[in-house]
Amino acid sequence: MGICETFLTSNTEDSFISIKGFELERKDRCETSEKKGGGVVAYVSSSLKYKRRTDLEISSLESIWLQIHFKNSKSLLICFIYRPPDMPQSWIDEFEKEIEKANELELEMIIMGDINIDFTGGCLNNKWENLLLTQSIVQLIDTPTRITSTSSTIIDHVYTNHPENIVETNVPKIALK
Repeated sequence: MGICETFLTSNTEDSFISIKGFELERKDRCETSEKKGGGVVAYVSSSLKYKRRTDLEISSLESIWLQIHFKNSKSLLICFIYRPPDMPQSWIDEFEKEIEKANELELEMIIMGDINIDFTGGCLNNKWENLLLTQSIVQLIDTPTRITSTSSTIIDHVYTNHPENIVETNVPKIALK
């Protein structure tokens, strides 16, 4: 399970956000950032064997890469990522570097997060769309993930390089206020 935009800082102890039966991985927004918020947290069931792949993570991005190991099959890479809405196009170049390194491992990959690029009616960001095409990853979410009284957008995404292995995706009809 991953959570984006945690608003955690180094002052928040792991014990305060830990969940019994789960291992905790976190990446807070850089303390030197002028902006508050951001950050990602991942919880992995204690029954799973995994490795945090910091070698895939670029320090300036709010991402966590995990390699989940299974007994009788290949490992799976999972990435949780947060992209603040006001990030420049250069953010895409940095994230592409992470994906390129992950692709070198030749593993199935699932990328989930709050990307803040609207996918309603398809991707209108040419640079992002080019990244998807060149890295052979497919966006799976086609239902609005952020609904307000004036808009309905798909800004929370799930990607994979093996869409044939995904049986179902679901956008819950719940929200925190």
